[in-house]
Amino acid sequence: MEEGSYSLTVAPLGKRPFKIVKGSTIIWTGEPTAATVDLTALYEVNAAPIDLINEPDNVQAKTKLPFQVYLYMKEELLKPKISFKIDLPENERGALSGTVYTKLQNVNRDESELNKQVFALLALNRFIANNPFQSLAGGGGGASTWARSSVSKLLTEQLNNLASDLIQGVDLNFNLNSSEDYSTGSLEQKTDLEVGLSKKLLNERLTITVGSSFGIEGPKVPGQSSSNIAGNLNVEYALSADGKYRLRFYRRNQNDFVIDAQVIETGIGLTLVVDYNKFREVFQSRKKKIRNQLEQKPKDETTN
Repeated sequence: MEEGSYSLTVAPLGKRPFKIVKGSTIIWTGEPTAATVDLTALYEVNAAPIDLINEPDNVQAKTKLPFQVYLYMKEELLKPKISFKIDLPENERGALSGTVYTKLQNVNRDESELNKQVFALLALNRFIANNPFQSLAGGGGGASTWARSSVSKLLTEQLNNLASDLIQGVDLNFNLNSSEDYSTGSLEQKTDLEVGLSKKLLNERLTITVGSSFGIEGPKVPGQSSSNIAGNLNVEYALSADGKYRLRFYRRNQNDFVIDAQVIETGIGLTLVVDYNKFREVFQSRKKKIRNQLEQKPKDETTN
């Protein structure tokens, strides 16, 4: 390929234009959909490196630099292996005595940190500091706590909007909670990110939901894992086609501050789901409920 473009939609913020790098290839050896790809696409964004190098007192780090976000697509066309890289043009790699470029190399070696910073550059045109709430930190609650809570709600909405169409057929949900914590005997700000992933199978009769809560800021509970995405599991199967009777299995990780540890709770149960307008209808038989509904219809509807 000599030239081209790839438009990545970041809802609801719009599209991010990636330029195809010269030398990228698409190879066909049979069906049009069975191609092998080796594509490199580039998105350029001007951003200040102050949050990347985590030096809030460095005034020079507030100057924007032309960062390059590379997107790599390899292997099968319909099931590509996607990876990223953040770089600087050669003439900018000496910025701030090479501190920025050195930090970028460390970020590129950490897949989790790399994905976070790429997401920030695409969505917000900036980097995310190790502690994004540091500038809002403050004791005593009040306006500070309210501000942090407002930021948490805003980020939650944006994360859910951005993830709404990220994976087809899978519901991905985020919830960012910021609160005050006194478990250590003094006031500390606590921030947790809850991530949930849900998938429906077998004609939507089987629903599998996995997720977990990750501590971003604040005191940690002994034994709490920060890498287990499937810490919470919920499997629900509709025994009847109308979904009235459901069998559910669950496993939850809960923090128990009384014993200062993490407790894993598991269980299984049978769920009955009914719709009703009046409480007494819950105890009525299905035939009687249908008969009452027919009696309540206007005469012109029952006679047609």
